[in-house]
Amino acid sequence: MRKLVVLLIFFFAVVSPKSHAQENKDFKAFAKKEKLLMLKAYGVNDIAGYRKHLDDFLAGYNKLNDKEKKSYSFNLYEANYLMACAYAKARDKKNALDYIVKSKDEDYSELMNDHDLDILRKEPRFIKLLEAAKKKSSSYQPPSEKAKVSSRSNTDYESVMEKFKTFYNKLKADSVDNMFSNPERMKSFLSAEELGRLQKEYGVMISYKYVAQDDGDGQQDVALFKMVFDKSVHMMGISIDKNNKLLNFRFETSSPNIDKLLAKEL
Repeated sequence: MRKLVVLLIFFFAVVSPKSHAQENKDFKAFAKKEKLLMLKAYGVNDIAGYRKHLDDFLAGYNKLNDKEKKSYSFNLYEANYLMACAYAKARDKKNALDYIVKSKDEDYSELMNDHDLDILRKEPRFIKLLEAAKKKSSSYQPPSEKAKVSSRSNTDYESVMEKFKTFYNKLKADSVDNMFSNPERMKSFLSAEELGRLQKEYGVMISYKYVAQDDGDGQQDVALFKMVFDKSVHMMGISIDKNNKLLNFRFETSSPNIDKLLAKEL
């Protein structure tokens, strides 16, 4: 599944201070705002509202330089995909197919398993898109064939999240590091400086709510939480071991399916 994630263990990607300086912070904030407005519209099947905010996002996106457009292209493709799903739910096949093409989605698993697109299954254009995606996907397996590690209870996940909230808000980087199964490795990634940067960008954590399990990678169950910060609302994903130590930590995670879950919570 195509995803935009910030991972803080094994797949952890910390951007250097120089890279942060190169970010278009104004557009990043604008994109977050428009995404939330689009998701709110999507959650109540407001196609006109979604289309308006998508057009607003596109107007801002088109003002970026080529390098910036490449950096934020995922946001555009993801927004187009959800627009396609909104049209499909409204039984508008033509616009749904047009926006699937605009989304440039070639994820066979996503296209095959997204029930919002069921109305398109017999459409020749969709069949061709699906066949093309299948040819590019050599590792696809039906969900039932994927092997996963055992799930932990919701209480376990919430206990870990409560600790993270406390340590994050108090900027206790060492305490956050010790929440991971490999804390020594984390020290080189999640420094006090990096934790401070995250808090400056996203704000103080206000609340969290368990939403669902995401088994998109087929190997680990990831618990998805709706996170409310004073500067952001987004989804976070974590997986934990039998000792309730963090294995996989996605500070911010996004995909069309995850965004649909968030839309229901807004």
